[in-house]
Amino acid sequence: MLILAHSLTHAHYMTKEEKNKFTRDALRHWYENHQEEYCNFTDLMHDRRGIGFDQVFKTAIMLVPKYEKALLLYLKNDRSEGIEDLEKILTDGGLKDQLALHFRAQMPDCIVPAMLSWLFFGRSFECMVEYGEELIQDGKLNFLLRRLVSFNIKTIINRSLTIGARKEEDWVKFVSEMEDMGITPVVTAGVVAKFKSIPTETKVEMKTTSEKNPIPGKEKKRRSLKELLPNSDEYLLGSIDEHINIKQSGKDLALLYLVLEKSRSLTNTSVVEFHAALEQRYEKKPNIRIPGHRGIQDNLKMLLTPTTITKKSGVEVPCMTFERPEYMFAYNDLVEKLGVQDYAYSC
Repeated sequence: MLILAHSLTHAHYMTKEEKNKFTRDALRHWYENHQEEYCNFTDLMHDRRGIGFDQVFKTAIMLVPKYEKALLLYLKNDRSEGIEDLEKILTDGGLKDQLALHFRAQMPDCIVPAMLSWLFFGRSFECMVEYGEELIQDGKLNFLLRRLVSFNIKTIINRSLTIGARKEEDWVKFVSEMEDMGITPVVTAGVVAKFKSIPTETKVEMKTTSEKNPIPGKEKKRRSLKELLPNSDEYLLGSIDEHINIKQSGKDLALLYLVLEKSRSLTNTSVVEFHAALEQRYEKKPNIRIPGHRGIQDNLKMLLTPTTITKKSGVEVPCMTFERPEYMFAYNDLVEKLGVQDYAYSC
């Protein structure tokens, strides 16, 4: 449902000047006061089985019933290219007003508030492009569908630049992150290679990447979880195993990363490598499903977002989100459970 998510992004941004401040303020207020709902939604969108995209599709056909048949015909038509007609169906069907109505109503189990917040504040463009690159390379789609996905990846990237949601350097960084994970984003790299603002040497690197023939399943060698925790022993690793056996959402793993990083138990690494180490450790554990690294990144970003705490005196004190009372209890509980203070290392 990559095409649909892209269309919704367009509908969300297309009347930018007349509604920008109201929309941003309203969504920011919802985002700051519904973190659990937001993080649950981002977990769905980063699920490799496409669960989040399926939920978005169901919501769209509920709001604009005509969209379902139009999309299916688009996917079957071997002459399909642009998605302007699909976007027009959503626009003519009153999607903008329907989204606003459902956002204000905020009915139970409605994903609209979380979806709009994700489109505005989350890694929505990156998630859509990443999912598209994986669809192209998994070998399950026929040529026609791979061609449509490729076209939509290019359109998503260019539109993100046009509306000012992303900069060219953001997409250069994205390609590097994908390659670090052992994924060759050939379509994205081809688009980036044509950017005017990036250095010539970067263009050459991007063009080289776009011409690679990616081998499914081939990944770079990564350090294990034990290697990422230089002073770890069986107690710490066993405690982490017990914790993840119960708590394995993007929010839970972001908090784990933060606890290990702040206690200096974790060596210098990225969320991408930490995520890969977790996948490697638990790949044969059927009861443990590690979410995509983007979900961990989104939640970590949320936990590290600057905010304030109001003291009893009424004075507002600056802090990080994870330092607020509603998060600090879980943070301190995990610190004590893992005993991380005993595993700090020196650089």
